[in-house]
Amino acid sequence: MPKLSRRNFGAVIVAAPLLVAIKAQAADDATVATQAAQETPENIVPMDLVDPELRGALENPVVAAGQFNATNLMAMREGRKAGIVQCTPASGFCQQLVVPGSGAQPSVNILIFNSEPSARLKPAIFYMHGGGYIIGNSMADADRLKEIAGDLDCVIVAVDYRLAPENPFPGPLNDCHHALRWMFANATSLGIDGRLIAVMGQSAGGGMTAQLALAVRDAGDVPVCAQILHYPMLDDRTASSRPVPKAMGHYIWSRESNVYGWTSYLGAPAGGQTAPQGAVPARAENVAGLPPTWVGVGGIDLFAEEDIAYAGRLLAAGVPTELLVLPSAYHAFNRFAPAASVSKRFEASWKDFLRREFAKK
Repeated sequence: MPKLSRRNFGAVIVAAPLLVAIKAQAADDATVATQAAQETPENIVPMDLVDPELRGALENPVVAAGQFNATNLMAMREGRKAGIVQCTPASGFCQQLVVPGSGAQPSVNILIFNSEPSARLKPAIFYMHGGGYIIGNSMADADRLKEIAGDLDCVIVAVDYRLAPENPFPGPLNDCHHALRWMFANATSLGIDGRLIAVMGQSAGGGMTAQLALAVRDAGDVPVCAQILHYPMLDDRTASSRPVPKAMGHYIWSRESNVYGWTSYLGAPAGGQTAPQGAVPARAENVAGLPPTWVGVGGIDLFAEEDIAYAGRLLAAGVPTELLVLPSAYHAFNRFAPAASVSKRFEASWKDFLRREFAKK
């Protein structure tokens, strides 16, 4: 692993208890994870680990637990739709479109923000929503995406990929790849500078982003300039065949949900000896040649170890990478407590990174 410096690592903020995960580059990942789990004190009180500014969002025990399974999945999906305001072409700043299908590829619904024909082409973000590969849609993120598009003065295209378990891999990834190719092919008419398209996602959307970046690298069909991974869901072995330290994964997205989400997406039990090629970024044999990457995760997130390990692999492969690990922050903390100081640091970090990448061309 190369020396960690400002030049090749960017901004690295790592909670001391998590430094062991960086050493995964020099030792077997499963052994390191097992050792970390054993070193965690038995008498941990999960709430004591949480940043005080983030605790209020956990008052709802159902939200805090983050339990998803085959029994409650449909109800959870319906519950997430409540209160979502649809945007229409008439709203101007936000438009709903359908990308036509091709051959066996079905049509894909997308949202477009801040798109207008102009002599000055803008950078763009291709966005994938979270939800463990089993729930979620882009419309739920519309208000946030409007704010980002305005703040960064960029176009955003958000894709509604198909959900598992009804549509396991590779269907959802194919949806994202198809919509991204359409975006690139129509860049000028959308007011987009085709040299400045970044891919971004949160949680499962972050995992999908990592999958898409690998697929695009291999296909060579879209010149992605950066990938932004918000607490990405990268490894099906977490909480299935690989133990999780007791300090991690108590809130928002549980161990059980992770196993269910990955099993649904893979169409096979999570944590098996093998997984479909291209489905699990952490299992990718080669991560060289990926675009500059920003990875951010909370220190007590279920995904903390796998995200740190993936960032380490990118660095070792020569991919310019910034890693931000924020102590005492649980999964998706910036969405549940956006006014917290730690959330503001998170938002400022990835936006500054992306501004710099957009300014390079």
